[in-house]
Amino acid sequence: MYTSVVLMALVSADLRFIMIDVGSYGRNSDGGVFANSVFGKKILNQEIDFPDDKPLCDGGVPVPHVIVADEAFRLLPNLMKPYPRRGLTNDRRNFNFRLSHARSTVECAFGLLASKFRIFHTAITVKPESVDKIIKTTCVLHNMILDRDGQMCDETIVAPEAFVDLNSLINLEGNVNSSSHCARETRDK
Repeated sequence: MYTSVVLMALVSADLRFIMIDVGSYGRNSDGGVFANSVFGKKILNQEIDFPDDKPLCDGGVPVPHVIVADEAFRLLPNLMKPYPRRGLTNDRRNFNFRLSHARSTVECAFGLLASKFRIFHTAITVKPESVDKIIKTTCVLHNMILDRDGQMCDETIVAPEAFVDLNSLINLEGNVNSSSHCARETRDK
């Protein structure tokens, strides 16, 4: 019998793991794992000190810094997910495409981690508490290797499905009332 363990991570633009949560089981949804993780609770409770709002372009309206997520997550002012598929305007389709492109950085970091540490290519046959330690250690080593060697993401490292256009995915947003008005306004900006 196999048990899958989830690595939930925040990845910086330079492919470093900046926050991780390890140990939830794979049968749980990504949104549920996030909501129960230490950093997920901090984000949901607005306990993370995000940088001040800044305009995206000269003379633009200041918008909050955000964490880029996929459709499995809840829309929050600092957690952006794509627009639902139905009734997309060109602007919203463009937003979804750009969000998908930004998410490819995360996929690249996971691809680099797996390519450096081949242990992730097979079942890890140790005690579950040791699996958590192995995953945490490889994330730290990944960052140390990037500090030492630097690394540009090679698209061949990332599985092609990582670059899927979000518009083709099924809408999982659910009830519109599940997102705060502020979060929807931020996404619209």
